[in-house]
Amino acid sequence: MSILLNNSCTQTAKNDWQKLDVKGSIPTNLTGQLTRMGPGQFDLKKSKLNHWFDGFAHLVGLRFTTDGIFFKNRFVESKSYLESTKNQQNEGFMMATRPSLSCRSLWDKVIGVFKALIFIRGKATWRMDNTNVNFIPHDKKNFLALTETTRYIEFDRCLKTIG
Repeated sequence: MSILLNNSCTQTAKNDWQKLDVKGSIPTNLTGQLTRMGPGQFDLKKSKLNHWFDGFAHLVGLRFTTDGIFFKNRFVESKSYLESTKNQQNEGFMMATRPSLSCRSLWDKVIGVFKALIFIRGKATWRMDNTNVNFIPHDKKNFLALTETTRYIEFDRCLKTIG
């Protein structure tokens, strides 16, 4: 495992909007939402992700209103995230982590090699959809989560994955 991940920093909780306790005062003209993205979950029961850039895409939202500051977090529900968390082992091709091949039949391992070759030849599949790099505005209400491949996933201001 990478030196960056020696002190496990996995986040698995999903929180709905919660009011945060504030010490001091909030400027009355501070309103809006700050959304951040980065890697969130690195550990699964049957495998671990090996690099900081491989963590599943994690969104954090802070809403500033006249009623206070509210916090929410969610994971971008990519196919690789959904499959990996369902099976509790890595199912996607990441920067430094390959799909888990342990506990699989010989046939599954052979198919895995062919899928890797297809990826290497430039045909990225859904297994490269961990969009944890950045996001951009898509229209007036939604965003596109991005990664270093051509894949993107849409989410809204409430951090809900759309597609």
